[in-house]
Amino acid sequence: KCRDGQKAAKQSIFALHRGDRAAAVKLMQACLTCIQEQLLPIVNKEPSLRTGSFTAVLEEYVEAKLFSAWLFGKDFAADQMNEDEAAPRVVLLTPGDFAQDIGIPLQPEEYLGGLSDLSGEIGRFAVQRGTARDVESVKLCLRTNSDIYTEFQLMGRLQGRDGGKKMDAVRRSIEKLE
Repeated sequence: KCRDGQKAAKQSIFALHRGDRAAAVKLMQACLTCIQEQLLPIVNKEPSLRTGSFTAVLEEYVEAKLFSAWLFGKDFAADQMNEDEAAPRVVLLTPGDFAQDIGIPLQPEEYLGGLSDLSGEIGRFAVQRGTARDVESVKLCLRTNSDIYTEFQLMGRLQGRDGGKKMDAVRRSIEKLE
């Protein structure tokens, strides 16, 4: 069940990169439905199951939602999008933006994991924009990833299972963009 939700979130990210916003919305909703209807009832009965696969689903959903908001704004909806827009809106959601959406508050590592992974998606977006010779969007990608990295540094050493790896991934993304 966790894999189904995680796969839907990942496919929504792929759809965003392809510019298929309608598919991205549908896939993010499928992930959210999986979380709310299939996974949360189990995790609520057995809280110890939150770590591991369930956390991975939440991280992937957070990453997808962060990427869609970064590209198109907080109120991302396929029918409101102008297909000619190339420049990202650069909106970063906070952990509080997810509590109402998901139905439970995120743990810090779930949000920070998704935020760290967002830097890789921003890097891939930068490659697309660089291919189109859109220098300003590439600079915006670099600034965003640099800001994410700075915030991670201000928090100090990240705790959790992948804290150091996640921070290193953001740093590598910045190096590639530079």
